[in-house]
Amino acid sequence: MKIFGKKKRDKKQKTEPKHVRVIRLMLWRLFKKTRLRERIKKANEWAGHHIGTTASITISLLSISLLVGILITVLTPESEENPSFEGIVLVSPMFDGMRRIQENKTYQVSQVEQMTLRGKQLKHELDSLVRIPLKSHDDSVKIVVKYKQLEMIVRNLENN
Repeated sequence: MKIFGKKKRDKKQKTEPKHVRVIRLMLWRLFKKTRLRERIKKANEWAGHHIGTTASITISLLSISLLVGILITVLTPESEENPSFEGIVLVSPMFDGMRRIQENKTYQVSQVEQMTLRGKQLKHELDSLVRIPLKSHDDSVKIVVKYKQLEMIVRNLENN
């Protein structure tokens, strides 16, 4: 039973759009009117009976088309002084752009590394300042300033 259901679904899925059906109908009418199918069948029968003639006609037509192509190529004047590079795009600006992007990337990576090193250095200094048992006013100011700097570095690293 499932087999029959699948066939029906497949048949529904294979329905063609309307414009394809219209074109197919128009072509069918044209071929019917001109009797193209019968003419092709008749030409094939003639070619089957006259194999040598068919081969010679085919070879001669191909040779003529080859000669015409060679003549057109030879007789067409080419300007060797000004070769046309219209279709070729200059790639040097693209490479320059890629190089610039790579340089900016390496610069950004180096900046992040420097900020990381500076953050580690600030943390070490901040830890040593916090460990001092008796702090002066300058020590407290240094702790606050270094803490703010460390906060800024951490925020920048998190954003990047």
